[in-house]
Amino acid sequence: MKLEGTDIPKDGECARYLLEDASATDSKAMVILGDLIIDEDRERAVALYTKAASKWNNDAKERLEKLGEPVPDTTPRRKKKD
Repeated sequence: MKLEGTDIPKDGECARYLLEDASATDSKAMVILGDLIIDEDRERAVALYTKAASKWNNDAKERLEKLGEPVPDTTPRRKKKD
């Protein structure tokens, strides 16, 4: 909401601070933050996309593919039968 100015005043600095905090665990926040910083810090953005993709975030996988970066394998592994 802070980023878009939806129902509250737009505040990019506050939005980025909140996204930094949320991106510690939330894959959607990782993608949004990656989108914000891609031009200034591609390496970090790719790291955020990679981490989000490893959490099965399809938007992150798409970003990595568009950038020509490797996409982590998120295929569930089956347990071996004893």
